[in-house]
Amino acid sequence: DPNGKRFKWQAIALLPFIDEKRLLAAISPLAATLTDTQRHMNGRGADLLFCHPDHPMANSITQLYMAEDDDGKQEEGESKTATVTLDMRETLGLVGTIHRATSAPEPGDSIPSPLSILKQLPKAQVFTVHYSMPPRLDA
Repeated sequence: DPNGKRFKWQAIALLPFIDEKRLLAAISPLAATLTDTQRHMNGRGADLLFCHPDHPMANSITQLYMAEDDDGKQEEGESKTATVTLDMRETLGLVGTIHRATSAPEPGDSIPSPLSILKQLPKAQVFTVHYSMPPRLDA
């Protein structure tokens, strides 16, 4: 179901055998038992974009790490950062704006495992940024 989204990859799969009203009625009493972390995971967050440092788009992302202006948007729990408009020639067709996800690991950082039985991921090879689509152009 596109649900008003512009691109097919943004659509969600509707499961026809699920009675939405019945499901919501069954789980609503459980909402009060959720921890803050679970409530945050169950909510809507920012769009994140992941990029390997060898990808051509990494050039745009490194601008965020060097920029010190205050044009960025402020996401919940994030500090203000610079905003970079993506160049579709560099990003292989992706357009929009990005700003640094200050709480995300940077390339070379170790990423701790959320599970105690797994080891941490050493030397991450990914940039993580917040992505915003360009404004909709109405005909």
